[in-house]
Amino acid sequence: MSGYLKVGRLLPGENDEILVIVDGSGEIGRVTKADVILTCGGVEPFPILPSGEMDLSTPGKAVKFTVNGVLFLAIRRQVVNMINKWPRRKAALFGVVE
Repeated sequence: MSGYLKVGRLLPGENDEILVIVDGSGEIGRVTKADVILTCGGVEPFPILPSGEMDLSTPGKAVKFTVNGVLFLAIRRQVVNMINKWPRRKAALFGVVE
């Protein structure tokens, strides 16, 4: 059974961008705030710069970030709260543990 481990966070960046940060590695991607809003609303997928993709999980409870073939998840409720209280909030980023 797979579990999840907190491996980083989503942070507000400049120019309405959200930074995808992994602890120890630093920034691994960027996505626009508008794309995150649309993804949380069910419109998908959107690119992550420089290489990756973001979409909503099947049950709709998590935002999936695939960067260089590695899957990361953020709880949708935290991401929506981050957008609503911009730029004072951040969201946890989780990795799959086998």
